[in-house]
Amino acid sequence: MRWTFNKLLERRVSLTPDKEAIVYNDKGYSWRDIDRLTDHASAYFIDRGVKKGCNVGLWAANSIEWVVAFAGLARIGAIPVLINTHYTVNELRRTVEYADIGLLCYSSAKGEDPPACGADLLDISAGFLEVINDHKPGPELTRMKADVEPDDTFAILFTSGTTSFAKGVMLSHNGMLKVAEDASKIMHWGESDTNCMSLPLFHCFGLSTGLLSAIACGSRMIICGGTRSQQILDTILKYGCTILNGVPTMFYALARNLQANPVKVHTLKSGFIAGAAISYEDYKALCEAIGMDKLQMSYGQTESSPSITFSDYDDDPELKAKSVGKAIPDIELAIFDIHTGEMLPTGQTGEIRIRGYNVMQGYYKMPEETAKTIDTEGWLHTGDLGSLDDEGNVYFQGRIKELIIRGGENISPREIENLIREYPGVSQVKVIGVPAPIVQEKVVACIIPQPGKTVDTEGLDVFLRHNLAKFKIPEEYLYLKDFPLNASGKIAIKELVEMVEENDR
Repeated sequence: MRWTFNKLLERRVSLTPDKEAIVYNDKGYSWRDIDRLTDHASAYFIDRGVKKGCNVGLWAANSIEWVVAFAGLARIGAIPVLINTHYTVNELRRTVEYADIGLLCYSSAKGEDPPACGADLLDISAGFLEVINDHKPGPELTRMKADVEPDDTFAILFTSGTTSFAKGVMLSHNGMLKVAEDASKIMHWGESDTNCMSLPLFHCFGLSTGLLSAIACGSRMIICGGTRSQQILDTILKYGCTILNGVPTMFYALARNLQANPVKVHTLKSGFIAGAAISYEDYKALCEAIGMDKLQMSYGQTESSPSITFSDYDDDPELKAKSVGKAIPDIELAIFDIHTGEMLPTGQTGEIRIRGYNVMQGYYKMPEETAKTIDTEGWLHTGDLGSLDDEGNVYFQGRIKELIIRGGENISPREIENLIREYPGVSQVKVIGVPAPIVQEKVVACIIPQPGKTVDTEGLDVFLRHNLAKFKIPEEYLYLKDFPLNASGKIAIKELVEMVEENDR
């Protein structure tokens, strides 16, 4: 089956029309409700002149209105452009201009003026579900639904990279929806599951393992009231959530919350953890603290719709902590030498490249950047380092661009981080390169100590010198309470570098 959003949603509605699909602000909506609301939203957008291929911006926090607006656009072949809610108005203006957004759906705070950004505005927080009821589905909607094809652009999402401005990643209907369906099958998710949706829907991870996987498998979605650990915990306990997906920092925060305020979480069963490295010890501790048996590794990026690998459901916990799993079905994955471009054998480290249905259509209006990322043979150059074992498990080694170049030597931060995590008192660590005279970059270890403990810096330095070449030893250790995070919950490297530079002044 090659998917469009309409095919996936129509299948779900036919299977479980009266089952609760979404809960938001304690109000439940069945799949039949979602079908009706999104049809009315589609009719509303048609009446506003939105056609197939029109780019329509979505700049709002997770809500039932966000889901209805997104689905209403996707059903008629319009292209939702998903915008980071942390953007300033100036960043929003640049995005509107770059992505050719004619209509912007946004959510206003009470008393806030609408953003002047050069697009027509629609405040979806102001009675949007009531407004669309006046727009009745008709023959034009039926025709436009039938006109949507699996290879049409489904959405545009943003990713940072080598350019000074975030790039718009064009993803197809079939690419995103097949990944979401495969994820739900691999995780054994079904109609009896309840997903705590705390990840932002503007991010590919949240959209795929949240909304789209739920439509594929029929799980109930609880749109969480926020991203703080207490809000997530309250949602899990109140609704008996069985699924929780997130980045490591989110799981760490939840585990710390549970240690400080012991509450037994009985219902969580499974979820994906992705976005950063995690040690075996931390992985075991998280599973025990949160009470989750199947916390599975995943690796991917927006350009891959977004998934490249998943842990097998019954993988050994130690393997799950060390590896990011195997390539998803129906794609090719190989490791290439970063200097010669030759394909490497099992066990050697190089760039992870993939080829298949999940590869993006390209960067919006950036043909040169697209050509740098997808070569003439169709391989997506991920920019990530990794290796394969004989069973096909992928071992992620970090971003190529995060390689530290010190005195002409290439240094992998991941290698140093893995050792530092073994040292007593260390909770989390991020090793970065900071610009330095003569040697180009100096190695700095940014460390979060375990609660109530301190790290013996001299002892740590001696430990590292016993295990690493001299040029890999950090020149500086910076101790923090928390890492700076971006909107997706990943560590903000640029801010860390700035913190080190400020500390050195």
